[in-house]
Amino acid sequence: MKISYLDGPRLSRALTAGSQTLIQNSASLDAINVFPVPDGDTGTNMASTVRAITSSLAAFRPKNAGSVLKRAAQSALAGARGNSGAILAQFFSALAEELQHDARIGAKRLANAAVSAAEKTRRALSIPKEGTILTVLHDWAHAMHEKAQQSDDILHVFIAAYESAKASLARTRNMLPEMKRAGVVDAGAKGFVHMLEGIVQLIRSGSLKEAARADKNLQASAGAMLDFQAPNDIDVLSASSDSQFRYCTEALVHGEGLDLDAIRTQLSQYGDSVVVAGTESLAKIHVHTDAPYQVFDFLDSQGLVDSHKVDDMELQKLLAHRAQLAGQNQRTAATEKPQTCAVVTDTGCDLPEAFLFEHGVIKVPALITIDGKTRPDGPALDIRAMHRLMREHPDFSMSTSQPTDAAFSRAFAIASAHADEVLYIGLTSALSGTFQAGVRAATSLFRGSAAPAGQTGQDGRTERAGRTEQTGQTERSPQTPPHFVAFDSRTVTAAQGILTSRAVEMAEHGLSAGEIARALETLRDRMVFFVAVRNLSSLIRSGRLHGVKSVILRKFGLRPLLTTNKEGKAETAGIYAGEKNTVSALLSRIKKAFPAGSRAELHISHVDAPEEAQKLVDLCAAYLHPESKIVISEMGPVLASLAWLGAISVAALPDSVPKLV
Repeated sequence: MKISYLDGPRLSRALTAGSQTLIQNSASLDAINVFPVPDGDTGTNMASTVRAITSSLAAFRPKNAGSVLKRAAQSALAGARGNSGAILAQFFSALAEELQHDARIGAKRLANAAVSAAEKTRRALSIPKEGTILTVLHDWAHAMHEKAQQSDDILHVFIAAYESAKASLARTRNMLPEMKRAGVVDAGAKGFVHMLEGIVQLIRSGSLKEAARADKNLQASAGAMLDFQAPNDIDVLSASSDSQFRYCTEALVHGEGLDLDAIRTQLSQYGDSVVVAGTESLAKIHVHTDAPYQVFDFLDSQGLVDSHKVDDMELQKLLAHRAQLAGQNQRTAATEKPQTCAVVTDTGCDLPEAFLFEHGVIKVPALITIDGKTRPDGPALDIRAMHRLMREHPDFSMSTSQPTDAAFSRAFAIASAHADEVLYIGLTSALSGTFQAGVRAATSLFRGSAAPAGQTGQDGRTERAGRTEQTGQTERSPQTPPHFVAFDSRTVTAAQGILTSRAVEMAEHGLSAGEIARALETLRDRMVFFVAVRNLSSLIRSGRLHGVKSVILRKFGLRPLLTTNKEGKAETAGIYAGEKNTVSALLSRIKKAFPAGSRAELHISHVDAPEEAQKLVDLCAAYLHPESKIVISEMGPVLASLAWLGAISVAALPDSVPKLV
């Protein structure tokens, strides 16, 4: 059989077949991912990228090949994740730029365009590295170009180039120290070869109808779990990395006349692994950096920025290392029960960043919009700059919205890749849709394995998706969903923080997600919690404080003490006179709740009020037992946007409440 050209339907089915093969091999790609950082997600990221292609082409039926390629490129840019995903998207974007007006594509035309696209893809990286997907792209394109001079049969040309790509892939094993040390080929390059493999299988079978049926079946069965398969080989993840930066930072930039080279040059000042892929109107950004907020500040100057993503690569490596140690403990029959439950919280929880990192807690960011520009909180947002705006421009426009389903899915997926169970401790559902968004994302991700806090079967065992949890050890394949429990904290800020802190402690002592959730219910009922609001501006501006009450408070210099009730709703717990009395007002509440010398655990958060917060810490420490635990942290931007500058919250639990239940 001879194929002289590719039209729209042929190209669409070829791209779908190649994408299917890559997706089916994504877990094995994750397992050999050691470059540019060993974060075990190259297969996941490439699968996400090509799944965006197959989804966009599923109901797209143009006859022109160029139209199909243009659609595929746009979808790949929008769905690209990770370094290799961005590189693959750039390749398709450059290929589409060459061929978007072609109704039919012959062998020579395709080969010439592939050579040009491979070169443009190389230029998309600030520091291109040989021995990666770039090398295989180059070798494959030039092999196809050479064969196309001898034959106009796309079948013959493509198969010959595929064999060259496989040989090129094998050579990557010894081209970079990371691959040579781990004894693996480049994961991104292998992903591209898997895609070529799928296309070759389609060409050889000649069964286009079968490919179309397979595509339909894949679309029906491929759920979010395919996006987040766990790596099979944790040992590879502990390999050393040359990257000096902590955060994998990504975004899409929409604009007019985008100068990709200039953007790439500027981003190189903020980190490494820079990929700027796309066109003059749409650019996919990928960079490893220690300052994501600086990256986004710059990108905001270039156009409209969305699809922000910031992954903590150091945290992922820590989680992988802990999972490895847990597996070793099981194999050596260690006497201490290993941790099997990962803890995830959200933007409502205030705890020190060092604590979250040390204990492997993933925090899902909400979205903050300041003067019309939106980004997630956390490392993507400069909290100091936000405080300056509050001081210097108190009427600036600021709003918040709940985390995206994608952000929740990403967090739950990372957690589930390294633990048998996931416990999500969420911001009170009575004040925000954040908790429901988390449950919704988990239900979709884990295909129905999500359960309300503490739900158990009749025999007392916690039900799992397709299995039950019993005493003793359990095993889980990468495809088996973990047990998921969602716990509504029914509170915010320092109070949500103290519950999360206790949950982490229990998880590290080997308690299950269900056991921890039941213990948290008891702790929640015993907790005292207050927020002192010094500045009423935001509460009045947002309409949460209005009418006669706001007039009276302002006229007499009174300030509210807020709390959350048993249903998780905000209510006034009292008032105090004068901004300067914030600390004394909170201290009096602690004294009312705890006799002098009591053992207690206190968590205190504040909005740009470190001196007042420390004063409260010192006074509480002098009043309570010397062994009382007191934690201080900054209040996150979501709550700070309402409580405003100077606000201080305190949550406290009596030490008589058992920490381990």
